[in-house]
Amino acid sequence: MNSVDPGADIYREFEGFPLIGASLSLASERWRVSLYAENLFDELGLSAQNDPVENGSLYHVEWGVRPRTIGLMLSAEY
Repeated sequence: MNSVDPGADIYREFEGFPLIGASLSLASERWRVSLYAENLFDELGLSAQNDPVENGSLYHVEWGVRPRTIGLMLSAEY
């Protein structure tokens, strides 16, 4: 369960975090190649947690952002 009510028992404010991404592409009329990175500085940003009362105090889970991801994308028109 998620709640945005500051009066709720499970309300918690999470610290802010920056997510930086970048990409570089080369293209011609027929093809394109792109190198990209998401969460470039590998921030551990937390965005939600479970309710320990509802799920038991031994079962505590926090959800965060995806770790640094680097990829290459190729595409062509034909």
